[in-house]
Amino acid sequence: MFTVTQRRLISAAVLTTALLLAARASCTTYNVTVLDDSFKPVVKYSGPLLSHRARPKSRPEGTSVLEADCLVRGWRERKTARTEHQLYMIVLYSSKGYATFERAYFEQGIQATGFRRICYDMDSSSMIKGYLTQEEFQITEEHFAIDLSRQFLQDHDKSGFLVEAEGLDGTKAIFSVPGQYVQQYLKAVGSEPPGAPLESAAQLVGDGEKLERSELRGRCGGGW
Repeated sequence: MFTVTQRRLISAAVLTTALLLAARASCTTYNVTVLDDSFKPVVKYSGPLLSHRARPKSRPEGTSVLEADCLVRGWRERKTARTEHQLYMIVLYSSKGYATFERAYFEQGIQATGFRRICYDMDSSSMIKGYLTQEEFQITEEHFAIDLSRQFLQDHDKSGFLVEAEGLDGTKAIFSVPGQYVQQYLKAVGSEPPGAPLESAAQLVGDGEKLERSELRGRCGGGW
């Protein structure tokens, strides 16, 4: 049994640790890349890649998500100063075919708009075998994106947000963007004049612009 003094010391230590962890979390820095080329019609913004490693299935007889990464990116049109934004997502999985992600949802079942497939890549050099059937399963990477309105980002600059993407075969992947990430992204983008927004980011950069692989990892040579 602990004495009253010992219990107080333990409580104080726990409280101090919690405060330190909270302070550390509040100081997280997300460096936003700004590509401002005066010869281009738009300024590009890209937040850092957020990695979410998944726990693969113990027996990969079906599709198994290995990693789900995402970042927020955007564009500012020089002529009007209007901005558009996307959540860019990458899923790495093992399967016998393609999951073919085709839709995404926010919390409470709200379907995301502007879903677009961007590219895919099947790595034939990274094949694994199932435990039961000994069939070979390929490692595939899919890239896709959804539109994010500026108002949505402003509404979630403290709470952050979650997105669940779903493939044709039922495969699901969850992406989490913290509030501080949103705050620092919006700070880098800056203010925006009043007026009607463009219909989608595709109007600024073309439908489904792919991030250069040198910016991320691996490669993505396939297309839809």
